Amino acid sequence: MRRILLVFGIGFIVLSAMAANGGLAFANGAPIRVVLSYLDGVSNTGPKSASGIAEVVMAEGQVNLNVAGLPRLNGESYTVW
Repeated sequence: MRRILLVFGIGFIVLSAMAANGGLAFANGAPIRVVLSYLDGVSNTGPKSASGIAEVVMAEGQVNLNVAGLPRLNGESYTVW
């Protein structure tokens, strides 16, 4: 009997917390800007002068990337993951 009351009590607390939020969404369409640069001891290849900005739009699952200082590739392409 105590377990049943405990489960109902926890369920009531969780439902109360969800109702208190009033259905708020915690995501928005604003991009998150990430400054990219070479980090000694972390970066393992490429020129130290390379830099860039990544804009991550979580709501759309999109990443926009602008970089500078990377060497030009012949018949190859850079990949972001």
